[in-house]
Amino acid sequence: MDVQKIRHFNRYYARILGIFDKKFLGVDFSVTEVRILGEIARNPALTAKALAAYLCVDKGYLSRILQGLERKELLERVRSAEDGREKRLRLTAKGEALNRILEEKADERILRQIPRIDAEKMQALTAAMEAIEAIMGNPYTEEKEEKEENR
Repeated sequence: MDVQKIRHFNRYYARILGIFDKKFLGVDFSVTEVRILGEIARNPALTAKALAAYLCVDKGYLSRILQGLERKELLERVRSAEDGREKRLRLTAKGEALNRILEEKADERILRQIPRIDAEKMQALTAAMEAIEAIMGNPYTEEKEEKEENR
């Protein structure tokens, strides 16, 4: 089995993305906080429960992060029109502005890598990434959501 090769690649790519930098994307937010802001921006009407399942994070841990982001006025919880018991996560204007900056910084990080890669290799790289996604499948499954519900 090639587990060690996969783990090696994961560590390599985490370094490329700067996951372990002292200041991820040059800001005082953790990788998890940045990811949460991005997921909320990309998925309007997301609930905390769905976000916890999608990111595979503990609901208590996520709750603490969401509270911190609310205190910083970056997100708000809005009661669902369909189900009044449910609250949807939404970025505030301040949160949207920060997320735009973070997205630009993330894009810039990747764009700095691209000039070193010729067109043929870039095509091979993106094809390999698509192949990895196709082989590994969707990490978010109903099975994981059900498992979380039964905890």
